Amino acid sequence: MEEEKLKWLPEPELDDTREHFLPYKQATNQETTEKDRPSLTDKKVCKKNTVKPRPGSSVEIHGEIEEDEERETSGQPQVNDTSIESVADVPLSSQNARAVAICVECRKPRVVYSKTKLNQRKEVALAMFLREYEFSCGAHLFPPSAALSEMKKTVVTRPFVQCATPVELCYYGAELGRKDLCAHCGDPGAETDAELKTLYKTVLPICQKCRDMRKEPIVQRKFGKSKK
Repeated sequence: MEEEKLKWLPEPELDDTREHFLPYKQATNQETTEKDRPSLTDKKVCKKNTVKPRPGSSVEIHGEIEEDEERETSGQPQVNDTSIESVADVPLSSQNARAVAICVECRKPRVVYSKTKLNQRKEVALAMFLREYEFSCGAHLFPPSAALSEMKKTVVTRPFVQCATPVELCYYGAELGRKDLCAHCGDPGAETDAELKTLYKTVLPICQKCRDMRKEPIVQRKFGKSKK
C-alpha cells in the first residue's frame, strides 16, 4: 500500500452525550484529541477483595475516586493519602519497594512490591518480563500466560492506578531512581516547595509545567504544634 494512502487510527472521543464514543467512520472524518482517552482520565472502579483499604477512610483510594470529576484543591496543597495498605498479603510500603515498572503510555514509574527481597533468579525473571512486555498503569504486572506462578502472588504493583494517578510516595522513599521526578507528570527536573517543607513532613516534587497548569504540590503528614 502506498504511504500517502495510509491513515492513522483516530483517538477515541466521546459524543455530545458524553456517554458513548464516536463511531469510527465519524471520528476518521474529523480532528480528534487525547482528552477522552480512557487511560488518561480517572474513573470509578470496582473494589476488589484482594485489597485492604484503611478502616474509616473516606478519601481517594489512590486512583479510586467517589466522583467522576476531579476534586478541587482551591489553591491548597494536595494531600497524598495511600489508603490501600496491602495486596495479596504484601504490604505496600517503601521497605517492600523492590523495583519500578515504567508505564508505556504515561512513562511514570510504578513501584513493584515484594514482602521479601528478590533473589537473583527473581530479579532476572522480573527484568525479562519488564523488557518483554509493555506494562501500563492498572494492569497486572505479569501476563496470564506467564510462568512463575509464585512470583505472580508475591511480586505486585498497586491496584487502581491509572495514568492520571500521581507517582507513589513509596517511589520517593525507596532508592529506586531519580528523586526529582514530578509527582504529577513524571518529568525530571522537578523541585520541592521550600515553604511547604516547613509545614509538612513529606512534600513531593512538582515541575513548573504542572504549576502552570494550576496543579498543587502533593504533601503528607502535617507538622503538629510544638508543646511548650
